Amino acid sequence: TRDARFAREFKRRGKPVVSYYHGSDLRSRGYIPAVDKITDLRLTPEWDLAALDSRMHYQFLPVDMSRVTFASYDPNKTIRIGHAARNPLKGTKFIIEAVEKLRRTHDVELVLIKDMSYADALVAKRSCSLFVDQLTNEGGWGYGMSGVEALAMGIPVITNIPEQMKPLIGEHPFIEA
Repeated sequence: TRDARFAREFKRRGKPVVSYYHGSDLRSRGYIPAVDKITDLRLTPEWDLAALDSRMHYQFLPVDMSRVTFASYDPNKTIRIGHAARNPLKGTKFIIEAVEKLRRTHDVELVLIKDMSYADALVAKRSCSLFVDQLTNEGGWGYGMSGVEALAMGIPVITNIPEQMKPLIGEHPFIEA
């Protein structure tokens, strides 16, 4: 709640308050002052949010491996390029343009993953030969959960790793765009 009644009650009972920031809430609205004032630990899996506030502690995105099945690859089939297109700030228009251009000379198809259940999204993602996470950093830096899931499936992932993130991430398995 914006008045922090839930967090204040935990604090009153002597419990620590942990705030976990994920997605665009902090980017678009900022901290809720009443909550921030009593927070003991601030966590995020978002690189740009970690850089925003020195009190923030970064945690890598967790993956429930029981929900992920390794993808098979057949070099003789159409190359399926996947992209989770729910957020246009990830550079979806550039991906669509690039795949349309590739289709002129290569056997490729675009798999846009959007407006479907999580279970269906995992099936669609698993059908891909390659996954493009994001090409711009307007809605966050680097990579997101879709990219991590694709990696867990054994699918190569292309994403934009901004310069300010490189010292933080170190060696990584992504293909940089």
